[in-house]
Amino acid sequence: PLLHLLIALFAGSPDHIVEGFSNIQMLLFPSTLLAYWYFFRTLFPPAHAYISLLVLSMEYMFSLGCLMGLPSSLVNLLWPLILVAILKKKTYLATVYLAIAFYTHTGIPMLIGLCLLILGIWKRDLLRSVLITIVGALILSIPWTLRYYVFADWMHTSGSQGFSLASIVTRLLWLQIINPI
Repeated sequence: PLLHLLIALFAGSPDHIVEGFSNIQMLLFPSTLLAYWYFFRTLFPPAHAYISLLVLSMEYMFSLGCLMGLPSSLVNLLWPLILVAILKKKTYLATVYLAIAFYTHTGIPMLIGLCLLILGIWKRDLLRSVLITIVGALILSIPWTLRYYVFADWMHTSGSQGFSLASIVTRLLWLQIINPI
């Protein structure tokens, strides 16, 4: 629901919903690049951060998703902020960012949680902060998760055929890593 709230905020009135979304589209790509710049500057010297940002901005699906204003792009904007908050031991800020991500997209926050868990296992000094962040975000997202549960019959892909071979191939083709198109 976060994207819809942002559209309403930027629209100002129900008559300007399209303009509200256009404003989000216009601001999302530079905002996401700014968030990644902040993350890269936390890790690297300025020249390396700039080159990293350039390489990231040339990635087609990343840029296209941001320019289209997809909900997953809002999570892409939050991901570097979550990482910086974890690295700087600002656990509560990371928890809020991850909870906001859960209110934005269904699947990507779960992947972020998995990545954070791997980071915490790899860097043991971050494990406590990572666990607090993940558990806290899950607790904060309980209302939205319950809504998913209540309306579970609506939450399916069109043309899903259970666990048939066609269904598995269709779902794999949605993954950009596997899809050659």
